[in-house]
Amino acid sequence: MQQNENLNRVMETKIIQKNEASLKNLMSRGNFLLYGMLLLVLSLVTPKIVYSQTVPIKLDKTKLELIVGEEQSLRATTNPGGQSVAWTSSDASKATVEGSYGEAKVIAKSAGTVSINATFRGQTVSCTITVYDVFSQTGVTINGVTWATRNVDAPGTFAAKASDAGMYYQWNRKIGWSSTDPLISSPSGRSWDSSVPTGTSWEAANDPCPAGWRVPISEELEKLINANYVWTTVNGKTGVKIGNGNNTIFLRNDSFRNYKGGLGGKFVNSEGVYWSATEYGGNGAHCLWIGERNDARLVARLILNVQVTGRAWGYDVRCVKK
Repeated sequence: MQQNENLNRVMETKIIQKNEASLKNLMSRGNFLLYGMLLLVLSLVTPKIVYSQTVPIKLDKTKLELIVGEEQSLRATTNPGGQSVAWTSSDASKATVEGSYGEAKVIAKSAGTVSINATFRGQTVSCTITVYDVFSQTGVTINGVTWATRNVDAPGTFAAKASDAGMYYQWNRKIGWSSTDPLISSPSGRSWDSSVPTGTSWEAANDPCPAGWRVPISEELEKLINANYVWTTVNGKTGVKIGNGNNTIFLRNDSFRNYKGGLGGKFVNSEGVYWSATEYGGNGAHCLWIGERNDARLVARLILNVQVTGRAWGYDVRCVKK
């Protein structure tokens, strides 16, 4: 850049010197009228040299809203590129940052507002991050429906953390199954039943949700996916964050058990399915499916939709308030 500026200045000097020579020639002949006209013309046609100013560093994001435990990346572009960047947090109790060059990982720790700073060659740019502690709440309201912030674990209980898988359930059955092998039931001592569960809805007697909660119906799942959502990572687990601010839930993208009781195979930690209480066609039921799929247009895309599945499969349950 310095070489370009020097070249511009040399060119500008030569133009001015040439113009001054022409003016002196006219003055020596006493032609003041032509002298004035030439001054006017030169003021219009002489190139104006504009020296560019570049910003040495900029961030891809200047604001973020995260939930406690969530991880997000920040990217810094330097001029020249590929340079070392100093990353700092204004309050590590609220969010930490790790990075040395153009990319850093931010982890939300506790509720509040914090600045994540990137410094290069004496200039600092910042991203303001607001952290929400939604998991300290039992339930949050999204599009008029109050959702539990954690999956069902053993019947009648919620998982300890929002990022925990909890237990899997077959449709309209109140037996929980472990999300990892070996296959363990709650209550204990049960055997997997691969027959198709019966019923026209998920009956209250078979509902595994804690007191005051129930399995959602299909229409409530539809309302949920009509809210804002984004693919993210919370406590090292991938999934989808749905909602805004303090009214946000995290649905983990973990796995499921097939109708024979086996885990999802190649789909472990890549697909997650959540039951509804709504039946379909006698053998099926509606569910919420989340996952990433590769296709010809996108390297990876988030799919979040309500579809129909077999009742004998074991899926997650995320309850709604009665």
